[in-house]
Amino acid sequence: MTLSPMIKKILIGSITLTALSVGIIGYAHTKSGRFLLPYIPGMGSSCPVGASLPLDKLDQTKDQILLKLLEGNPSTSNLSFLQFDLSKTTKTEVLAWIKEKNLQHDIQEKKNQIRVSDIKPSDIPGNALFQSNINEITFIFSSKQDLISVIINKTFTQASEISTYVQARKAEFVQRYAGVKAFSEKGNASVESFANKLAQQTIEYRFANARVSLTAYQFKSDQYNLNEYIQRPSVIQ
Repeated sequence: MTLSPMIKKILIGSITLTALSVGIIGYAHTKSGRFLLPYIPGMGSSCPVGASLPLDKLDQTKDQILLKLLEGNPSTSNLSFLQFDLSKTTKTEVLAWIKEKNLQHDIQEKKNQIRVSDIKPSDIPGNALFQSNINEITFIFSSKQDLISVIINKTFTQASEISTYVQARKAEFVQRYAGVKAFSEKGNASVESFANKLAQQTIEYRFANARVSLTAYQFKSDQYNLNEYIQRPSVIQ
C-alpha cells in the first residue's frame, strides 16, 4: 500500500506523541495495518520486540515493563476476558475454543501467539463483543503456555457504529469494575468526538495483576479503528 507524502509526514510526526502512538502502533500490528510498520520509527518492516529472545527471557522482559504500570489490589475477577480466565487458561484450551467455534479459516500460529482473523458476528452469536466484525483476536502466551494477553482489533466504517460500541464497552467496564476508578479516560465516545481525525477515545484500568485498555479513533474518513486488550504478568500476582 502506497502512502502519499502528506500522509507519511502526518503519521511520522504524530507517532512521536505517546498517547497517539499507542493506537497507531496497535493498528500497525493488525493484518490490515501492517503496511504502516515501516513508517513507524524503530519498527522496521516487522515488530522487533522479543524477536530473538527465548520465551522465558521474553516473559521476564515483558514483566519488567508491565509491573511498573500496575497498581491497586489484585483480584482474579479482573482477569476475565471473552470467556477466558487469564489466571488459568492454557494454550490448549484456546485452541480447543477456536476449533469449537470453527474459526480455523484464518489462523496464524507462531512462537508465543495465536492470531485469528476475519471473525463474523455469525461465528460467535450472542456475544456483545462480536455484534460487529472483528478483524483480529490475538492470544499471547507465556513460556509455560499460559494465556497472558488477549488483544482485539476491530474496524468500523461509520462513526455511529464505533460510538455505540465504545459506549457499551465503557458501561460494561463500569459494571465489571464497580468501585474502581479508571486509571485514565479520554473522550465521551460520542459520534461527534470521532469527527476529528486521529483524536483518540481511551479508557484504561490498572490493577495489581492486570491492565485493561480500550482505544478508539478515526483513522481516515471511512475507517474507525478500535484496539482492546487485557494483559497480565507471566507470574500471577
